[in-house]
Amino acid sequence: MWKEPTLYTRATLYASELSLRTAEPPSPNRISCDVAVVGGGIAALWCARLALARGLSVVLLTDSVGGKQTLAAQGIIHSGYKYRGNSATAMRTMPARWLALLSGVEEIDLSDVDVIAPAMTVIDTASGEATRLEEPVVDVHSLMGSLWRPLTSMTISARVRPTDIDVSDRGIDVIRTPTATVSAKRYLIGAGAGNDAIAAALDTSIQTTTRPLRQLVARSQSPVDPIFCHVFSGGDDPVLTVTTHSIDGATYFYFGGGVATENLDEENFLESAREEIARLLPTLPGDRLVWSTIRRDRSELQAADTRELDVMLRSAGNATFCWPTKLCLAPRLADKLTDFWPEGQPRPTVRLDSTATLEPSPLPFARERSP
Repeated sequence: MWKEPTLYTRATLYASELSLRTAEPPSPNRISCDVAVVGGGIAALWCARLALARGLSVVLLTDSVGGKQTLAAQGIIHSGYKYRGNSATAMRTMPARWLALLSGVEEIDLSDVDVIAPAMTVIDTASGEATRLEEPVVDVHSLMGSLWRPLTSMTISARVRPTDIDVSDRGIDVIRTPTATVSAKRYLIGAGAGNDAIAAALDTSIQTTTRPLRQLVARSQSPVDPIFCHVFSGGDDPVLTVTTHSIDGATYFYFGGGVATENLDEENFLESAREEIARLLPTLPGDRLVWSTIRRDRSELQAADTRELDVMLRSAGNATFCWPTKLCLAPRLADKLTDFWPEGQPRPTVRLDSTATLEPSPLPFARERSP
């Protein structure tokens, strides 16, 4: 039977309630490091690895290790040939530079990354000629795993929003997450589409542009010959770029190029794209494939006149924002960030009990439609 609380009991309950109402929330851990990197794609992970190679302490903040935009890339190490209509000077040395990285003789060791093709083939439908192009193709999921593994214990699984950032006259003071407050000498923001909002928090205007892509995926459960090619049809830009990926016993043909950027909003996009692909690649076993699409918005810094095919950087105090534009240009970050790295005695290495995991490849999760 319930009894009326005694005066002592009522006083005790009131004191407990008052304590609960007035107690300060638990203070999160404060972490100090040399470089805090925001983002989980190729730009963020590459910069974090560069910092490690320089003996600096690093914290990576992301809710998407691997980066959704990066993991949707085909993995081609472009030489600039595909972009003949643009200024692609920075790409010309990329295949040779990546081969050194993949051999493990550069400051970032990528010797454990899977190379799925040693070169691409250029097909000219006008002349009927096919030539070898020295552009290796890497497995992007393998690449991102290789970049992230040394950073696992330095990763905080959190999405950084503008409201999580304390701003000071030097730029970013601290970044607050549910588990820790991070204070760094320098901040590298490689959050893709999230760069705009973070820049706004620093009263920095960054004009970015979004390029919608709708790439096609064709899955085969039976053995098929791989295809790695750029297809040109009389113009400067390829009408089709194809790579082949094996995941969990299935083979995926992944299509980019003009077919991924034209007529994106048409209701019959998939059907018309399949017809164009069948015309350009008549040997493709289209009747044995299950077709699907992957939609991605690529965020890039807006150039003055044309899309700049190089790494793009913008600084605001102690924070630097970066966009690699293309996955193959990631090594250019080492060239561009020479003045970014903090000076003085490095802070102690950060070790965290991280719960972060690498995002899966998006290909098996594409929206499928039967033939």
